Amino acid sequence: MIRDMTEDCAVLQSGYWRVQVDTARPHIVSVRADPEGRGAYCQELLESGWGADSVMETDAKLLSSRRSRGHTVEAEGEGRVCLRNMRLGNVARLNWTIELAGPDLSVLRVGVQRDMLRETQATTDLVFGFHALREFAFWSRPSVRFNHDTPHDKRTDYCSYEERRKRRVIGYHSRDELERFVIHGSPSYPDIVQGISGGFHHLEQHYTQHVTFGISSADFASGPRRLPPGTQDWIIEFSLLPQGALAPVDFQSGHARIDAFVPAFFDGVLLSSIACDHEYFGNNPYRHAYAPSASDYLARGFLATDRRAWSKEQGDIEERWRNHLRRTLAEGARPDGRLMLLLDSGVWQDACGTATGEHGAWSIEPSFVSACALHLLKSGERAFAAEIYRDLTRRMAAIGQLDSDDDGLLENPIPGTPGSPASGYNDNLCIGHKDGILNSAAHEAFLRVASLAEWLDHEPDARDFRGRASRLAAAFNAQLWNEARNCYYGWIDQAGGRHDAWYTMVNFPAVTSGLVPKDRVRRLIQSFLSHPNHHRTFAGGVNLDPIPAGDTSDRCGLFGIWLNGGVLLGPAAHELYARAIGMGGECAWEMLADVIAQWEQDRLCGTPLYDWIRPVYKGSVPRRLEFTGKNAYTWTHGNGASGAGTEPYLADGGAILWALYEGVCGIRADFQKLRMEPHIPKALRDLRLAIRLMGKRIEFRYEGFGDRLKGICVNAQEWEHGKGIPWSAVPDGSVVEVLLDV
Repeated sequence: MIRDMTEDCAVLQSGYWRVQVDTARPHIVSVRADPEGRGAYCQELLESGWGADSVMETDAKLLSSRRSRGHTVEAEGEGRVCLRNMRLGNVARLNWTIELAGPDLSVLRVGVQRDMLRETQATTDLVFGFHALREFAFWSRPSVRFNHDTPHDKRTDYCSYEERRKRRVIGYHSRDELERFVIHGSPSYPDIVQGISGGFHHLEQHYTQHVTFGISSADFASGPRRLPPGTQDWIIEFSLLPQGALAPVDFQSGHARIDAFVPAFFDGVLLSSIACDHEYFGNNPYRHAYAPSASDYLARGFLATDRRAWSKEQGDIEERWRNHLRRTLAEGARPDGRLMLLLDSGVWQDACGTATGEHGAWSIEPSFVSACALHLLKSGERAFAAEIYRDLTRRMAAIGQLDSDDDGLLENPIPGTPGSPASGYNDNLCIGHKDGILNSAAHEAFLRVASLAEWLDHEPDARDFRGRASRLAAAFNAQLWNEARNCYYGWIDQAGGRHDAWYTMVNFPAVTSGLVPKDRVRRLIQSFLSHPNHHRTFAGGVNLDPIPAGDTSDRCGLFGIWLNGGVLLGPAAHELYARAIGMGGECAWEMLADVIAQWEQDRLCGTPLYDWIRPVYKGSVPRRLEFTGKNAYTWTHGNGASGAGTEPYLADGGAILWALYEGVCGIRADFQKLRMEPHIPKALRDLRLAIRLMGKRIEFRYEGFGDRLKGICVNAQEWEHGKGIPWSAVPDGSVVEVLLDV
């Protein structure tokens, strides 16, 4: 219904929508929405200064409805605003009808009638569309690119902001191909379903600025088109879906809050973060960089799905993963062959923070190799495994060469001494030499590649990589364990200095990678829980003690200030996993319940969630550090969690679901066997879930709760639970019953 209407403004409002129209300069200036229909509207959807309008782009100028003068405005009934005889430059005349329609006024409908006054050559033609914040993304092909050529525009340094600002990618999908198209929202926004009566879906990523979604009269992929005189009519509709409605997960328990959390978290954190396929799997309008090492977190999160194809728009996700991994291996390499970071909206570049090519960020390699193995473990694609096998083993062999003193522990070429360059996986920390993060990542990758080698009948390789993992584990535990504090040092520098700020980002991945003996896991978790800073908001921070000044690089000023106590969802997943196997399901639930509560409170995000997307350095403090993004909580301003935000690589947080499925539910797998090591809290007793592994959909049914496994049946056949179950005994559609000794 029309809530308010003045000389130059109209407001349409229902429980689902609040839409403000500037009728004097015809465009929509504000859209807020609530998919539940209760009027609890989300933050603003539209980019300030852009809004929603009709735009035609020619070689000479940009024609917009907001420049119209002399048009008329009227209300029709209680729910429709009509703008008539608007001018689009001197080439067209427009009529709009804007209304809330459908059940309970849940649909925002815009009708456009356009009378082309003369033939005009257009570069693009947005009949009507939203210029939205970069909190939205969409699965779409790259139909046309402006001002960059990704196959050839490969560079190893930063390009200017002005250059990036010119870049655009538009995808076109005809109404015949897709009558409706899903726009994925970040966690604090709903997903939006766009329906068109004809023409083409216009889906645009305008780098550094905004995303545009709406309706186009034509597909401009082949270049400018001549639009003939005449009259045409279109209708575009926007409806809302709450986060979780599209999640391809099957998770059911007796706990309603976690049953709502799992699909909503997957939808808002994973689907929304990787939903733009314009450049490569993993890019999206609100993520400026792709780090190959971050694929590890994404791959862990995607293990929670139970199917390979989710919808017509999203298609075969495993095919997208294959294409992404192929491109990274084929194009994402420095001249020396090591993987690079991908920054600045679709250009391969070797730069991030203060990390440079001088020493290299070696942890990228094993993390990416693990991501490849995780994808293969999910898909079971033996042919693709054989295709990339030699590249993966070559990279891990090169990692093995980092053991410069032949003691089993890898030595990062970064010296690790005070004032050293920062590492690529942490923009401001001088971690190096006998590096805990590198060795944890390498240990996991050695084991995964060994299992992969055995699957592909390369037994000598399998023995070699298992031997490397064994030697690394022995050296790691002998050299990095801090007996006095029951935790591991972050690193030992080239001068022999030991660096310890109770780094959770070293200790918990060491547990999940299999480095930590069982007797030490419990001691480590007890040490963590007894630390006064062990629980910041919903998880331990990156470090529990303040980092000594000499252990951070001064090359990037405040860029890495989030280090001190920062809670990041990707690393936090390792804590959840370690809690489960170290102290049991109830200890894991204590943290998971806090994550769920924070999700219910603010979706782990706030305003402005992505403030860093604009030029931010004004004065001595980056603007993004003045606000909370709430995906990261830190104690940078004292002993209390202040909530200073860091870069929101939200997809990394999807690993929380991996920690739930593998650490808590105990679904462990390699290329040979399925094993069960559950730690089910009482809140999740009698859990049911399904997951896809080795190309098979498997349903798991738990009876009871606790940490003691009493029995396993696969398709009604009982298995000795101390041994793994070979994949030959787990066909597609299997049911695994897990009996717990309460």
